[in-house]
Amino acid sequence: MNQLKQILDKYSIYFSILVSFIISGLFTLTPLWQLTIIAGIFGGFLCLKMKHGALGSMIGVVLSWGIYILVKIIGNNTNVLFDQLGTLIIGSTGLGFLFILIVLIIGAIFGFLGGFIGSGIRILVENRIIEEKSDSN
Repeated sequence: MNQLKQILDKYSIYFSILVSFIISGLFTLTPLWQLTIIAGIFGGFLCLKMKHGALGSMIGVVLSWGIYILVKIIGNNTNVLFDQLGTLIIGSTGLGFLFILIVLIIGAIFGFLGGFIGSGIRILVENRIIEEKSDSN
């Protein structure tokens, strides 16, 4: 059991990336994209350090959203809509990639915040359990 805990602690950032990637991928299939922060919380909960939880969840969410955008661009000519929006707002054609970048940055922020919250919750819970054990002795 102790060996399993050591492995999970050593590779927690990779598990965090995987979990947040899978859960965020499932949430992209629903119209409620705001639930992505929950994917970040689950990913961050696996990490002992807040920076690992935040970074792992951010990477997982950005990968998930990036793959979703690539699939939509290849399948539905969504890049034309992004270029038209870029032309409308900026006034120049060919700048639709900026809006794709903005979408990915929003996903990164949601993943970062969720991972930060999730790893913070884990740290608080573990500290509380340690305090209760020391108080009972």
